[in-house]
Amino acid sequence: MTQQPDAATWHATPQDEAWWAPSTPEMMTAILLTREGAGIIEIPRHQPQHAIRARVGDPLTERVRYTLDALIWVGDNSQRTNEFNPGATSLITELLNHITTGNYAASDRARAHTRALLDTPGFVPAIYGNAVITGVADDGEPGPLSEAFTHWFDSTATVVQSSLDVDVLALAALLDALGIDPGTVLETPDTPDSP
Repeated sequence: MTQQPDAATWHATPQDEAWWAPSTPEMMTAILLTREGAGIIEIPRHQPQHAIRARVGDPLTERVRYTLDALIWVGDNSQRTNEFNPGATSLITELLNHITTGNYAASDRARAHTRALLDTPGFVPAIYGNAVITGVADDGEPGPLSEAFTHWFDSTATVVQSSLDVDVLALAALLDALGIDPGTVLETPDTPDSP
């Protein structure tokens, strides 16, 4: 049995950290998932909601919390006004699977949370339109991405390049790096859960 990375004792290397360093202390890095690609972006550290709303294309945002250390931000009306985003949904599903299998540094509590979510009857993660992934601040608002998340993203998508632009890596290439067939078409669920 392999030893699972433990969030309490695991830390990123300086090389990992440099990849995600924001340009100024007033900014923080986040992930933008569009239908065309996944990118490392910068948003303001304080009052980031305006930047998140602009990136998801909706004046209101909805927080989806599938994991304990990451928030997924989507448009409040995205399920009704945008198309299903199979690439983003596959990436989120892979993240959840990696937490439960130990390929993501997580606490026992975080693994139990994710396992319980995946074991919930009828649970199907589903992203419509663009999504922004941030970390979680102490008050539950958007915060910097955790070391565990940035390491996971880097190790599953080694060809990602840091950029302030949107289309850093085509989702097809990212999914290929994750071992998912980019040509696979996921079925759109009738009523996705958004815990």
